Amino acid sequence: QDLAKCRALLQMVREDAGPDFNIILQPRAGLDYLSHNIERAKIQLAAASILMDDIEPRDAASPQVIHVVSYSEGSHLATPDIVVDSIRITRHAIDEYRTARRRGEVDDMGASQEVETRTRELVEGARKVMAAIRSVVADPWTPEGLDTIFRAGFLPVPALWGNRGDYPMATNWTTKLVNGGVCVIDESGRPVSVEERTALVVDTLRKGRTD
Repeated sequence: QDLAKCRALLQMVREDAGPDFNIILQPRAGLDYLSHNIERAKIQLAAASILMDDIEPRDAASPQVIHVVSYSEGSHLATPDIVVDSIRITRHAIDEYRTARRRGEVDDMGASQEVETRTRELVEGARKVMAAIRSVVADPWTPEGLDTIFRAGFLPVPALWGNRGDYPMATNWTTKLVNGGVCVIDESGRPVSVEERTALVVDTLRKGRTD
């Protein structure tokens, strides 16, 4: 799921790349991912590092930048020695993983049909959401347009912790993990398709404009 999300994001933003808009991939491990157990956190840092290398495994120069999160972050702030140690773990994990990939000792995630299928699903879903937004929101990429998009509920954020009262349409959705991915679900627990979700938002927004 993480590989598919990153590949889908890269695919879409690179469509707008050009002389004045460069795309630089800089992944990182999440702070809340790392255990408070230091030895376990070191293993997690190494695992996250090789996952980053699987985003574009055919490109030896990718990721262009890696944001190294120190393994101590789940327990305490990093010292200079811990920062250096974390960088060493990251570099060593990627080097060893690339060697193992060349030898055929690990799965080739660049040829994973499952990741490819999920990436395609995410891109198609994102395009449908964007098309629905453009159908009802004037100038969607302005600050005012983004506020309308968010308030209308095009972007479900049920876990939003700040200013929840300002965005009831965005926070009233329910989500759950389905096969490792986050899906919007209805009251019966059934996954709601992108088409259903956007149609509901568009209808609500249009009624709000005409009533």
